[in-house]
Amino acid sequence: MLEYHLDVDALATTSFACSPLVETVLSLRARRAPDLVPEHKPFLARTAAAFARLDTELLMALITPERRLPDYLTPRPPGPSVSFADGIAALRAVAPEAVAEHIRIAYAHEATKIPPVLADGLADPAQLAARIAAVLEDYWHACIEPHWPGMASVLVAEISYRARQLADGGARELFTDLDRRLSWDSGVLSLDLLGTTGRVLLQGTGLTLVPSLFARGAICMITHGPDDFLVYPARGRGSAWAQPPPPEPAAALAGLLGPARARLLEMLDRPASTTELARALNVTPSAVSQHLAALHAARLVSRSRLGRSVLYLRTALGSDLAGEPAFR
Repeated sequence: MLEYHLDVDALATTSFACSPLVETVLSLRARRAPDLVPEHKPFLARTAAAFARLDTELLMALITPERRLPDYLTPRPPGPSVSFADGIAALRAVAPEAVAEHIRIAYAHEATKIPPVLADGLADPAQLAARIAAVLEDYWHACIEPHWPGMASVLVAEISYRARQLADGGARELFTDLDRRLSWDSGVLSLDLLGTTGRVLLQGTGLTLVPSLFARGAICMITHGPDDFLVYPARGRGSAWAQPPPPEPAAALAGLLGPARARLLEMLDRPASTTELARALNVTPSAVSQHLAALHAARLVSRSRLGRSVLYLRTALGSDLAGEPAFR
């Protein structure tokens, strides 16, 4: 059992974050054990050809047979949203000696030895670190970046939902609902994860919670300390790969709002940007923006910023009006 002890200041500064680099690295876990994540089979199928053209030997060696990762590959996100470029720059700044140490720690409890592609590289940690950063950047551009808008939509919706949950029900409701591995009692957040033990005192520095499409349960760093953060499974993970056609609005809803706004409201059962909506409807982004502004003013949709993008999502009121359940 791993315990995080949060004082009042730490609890007050506990926050959520979204990291393209963390998602890029964690997505390799799905490739290591695809049968464990059937919801991601569309993603794996769509990116199989692009992945095959990369240095797959090195990429797959970064994930141990038990799906552990060297800690340095997933740095704690410094804010609610960071770019992949920021993440890979932080990765390149890690000292080569730390890179080698983290690789050895990740494989320390494995039945298999460190794969040759990593073991040979440990003779020159600086060169190995540069090669790993380069292959992860190639993997991002080939396999993750084309799908990032849909992925980010799900993650932003998850963070928005959890922020409301924390505001409405406090820490107990938030932490006990994140994942079955987590429990909260009297300022202590416990993670029940096989082979993971320890006690981390968080005094003044809050815990960062990072939702992920590729986590099956809450996971943490291999080594523990004040800079640790928790990854937990986001709701609606499989919807990131869904590509439904624009729905035809119900006659009653179209009569109330007009066909264009009714269709937008029905499409926003999952988060989407103005550009995505305009592309799906084959109209200009400015036309979509005008309708979204009206729906937002009527509190039928909410909006959240992720980097340079603004994502819209149907509110509970909007879902009631559309006669459909809210995003979960």
